[in-house]
Amino acid sequence: MKTIVENDTLISWFIFADNDTVEMALTHITCPAFIISCFDDSTATLINDVTAPSDWESGKYLFDDSVWTLNSEWHDPAMPEKGPHILN
Repeated sequence: MKTIVENDTLISWFIFADNDTVEMALTHITCPAFIISCFDDSTATLINDVTAPSDWESGKYLFDDSVWTLNSEWHDPAMPEKGPHILN
């Protein structure tokens, strides 16, 4: 697999199959089905030959020097936030 990691945070934002063509450019990243305009070759790095965690989700993990670490700031979007919900 391949992952695109944000350089400043080391967050893994995208995962692709080994045979997918991903092209890093000066102003964007071209992927098989879409263009990533929020990152480019100076703000993100494409890393090949990775094995992502089985529960990988965009933003959930940091990737640094072949080590996956849970992102402490990631919150599961499917889970409601804890705390009281008061309607006025």
